[in-house]
Amino acid sequence: MYVGNFFLYLGPVLVLRDLPFALVYTMFFYLYYERIMFAEEFFLRNKFGEVYLSWANRVPAFVPNFKGYVKPDLSFSFKNILKREYPSLFGIIVVFTLFDLVQVYFQEPYLHVSSIANIWKPFHTYFFGFGLFFYLTTRLIVKTTKLLEVEGR
Repeated sequence: MYVGNFFLYLGPVLVLRDLPFALVYTMFFYLYYERIMFAEEFFLRNKFGEVYLSWANRVPAFVPNFKGYVKPDLSFSFKNILKREYPSLFGIIVVFTLFDLVQVYFQEPYLHVSSIANIWKPFHTYFFGFGLFFYLTTRLIVKTTKLLEVEGR
């Protein structure tokens, strides 16, 4: 999960094509997630005791080890992923849209605030609009129906 989150946020950082910024991101990610990992491990140690410690001794904390992979009892569920991860997907869409708008703004410094709408190209409108529509629709479905409920999860 930690590696996945690292790469999830690294994508928008790499769009900026700025090596020093990517290195600063990596440093802050390490510092931030090191604290999160410490707090989670403390909680799990207190809640599960020796069972957790035994598991933690076999499983690496950050870099996955696929040698010890055990197939889960539950099958993959796209509905469950959609139900749980739609805010993250929208967050990525917002970040990419903002980064692209900022990049265009700084590449075209002659634009004034009055003409800021000129940088809101159709792609931005469709990309962000689709993302917002998807987010709001999925949120409505999750909050008001059981359509994305998966038995056993």
